[in-house]
Amino acid sequence: MKKAVDWIPDVTGNTNISGALRLARQEIFNYNNGDRLDVRNVALIISDGKSNRDERLTHNEANALKVQGTRIYAVAVKSTDFNEDELQDIASDPDRDHYFSSPSLANLPAIRYSLLKHVCQQYDPFNS
Repeated sequence: MKKAVDWIPDVTGNTNISGALRLARQEIFNYNNGDRLDVRNVALIISDGKSNRDERLTHNEANALKVQGTRIYAVAVKSTDFNEDELQDIASDPDRDHYFSSPSLANLPAIRYSLLKHVCQQYDPFNS
């Protein structure tokens, strides 16, 4: 995960969270594309905190993904247009285990261990 986070570019512009959630549901978590039915899917959304493209679809796309059994973790990289309620709505419940925030991309490594602890704790093969 650290290598993946290090490769995230700091890009400004459109934030299409609903599109990312739809892509995950239809393409990534798809048996024909290699999804394994015996393993719970995990989606990690890292965003500047506010949809500004197709934002009316975000809630429904997050719920559709959750209904399929995907556990969604949301990480807010706080900005001036930060919408904490939206990202908490996207995240699976309870928020304390699935919602994280960082003041900047540079500070993402600081939450890495807490995030990994929650993700890995959910998928203990001895308690599944």
